[in-house]
Amino acid sequence: MVPLTEQSIKILTDVKATNNLSPFVFPGLYKNSKSGMLSEATFNKALRSMGYDTQKDICLHGFRATCTTLLYEMGYREDIVERQMSHTQENKIRAAYDHAQFIEERTRMMKQLADYIDDLRDGGKVVPFRSRKMA
Repeated sequence: MVPLTEQSIKILTDVKATNNLSPFVFPGLYKNSKSGMLSEATFNKALRSMGYDTQKDICLHGFRATCTTLLYEMGYREDIVERQMSHTQENKIRAAYDHAQFIEERTRMMKQLADYIDDLRDGGKVVPFRSRKMA
């Protein structure tokens, strides 16, 4: 389960409205696509078509890395950030017993991140993060 912010839902709704022929928000480009949806390679190809070097500048996985970094900078706990990023637990015993989803915390976390991105987009003053522990 991935908690979505109002901002995320609006973006996904707007994108979905451009294609009602598929049940997917990001449908595959070819009818014979095995999964029926776009792959990571397709997003990276789009970045390259916009002039980005996906080996040096940015790639789809780089957006995930940026998100993770921002969430840590905001002071969120590792277990909450890693669960949001769908990273698997390295400790196999803990993974077998720990099924916590942290939905409330992740919802607040993603709202804070979405608001921060809105501020960047809108030219708001960007200030250093204060750890939630200090707030």
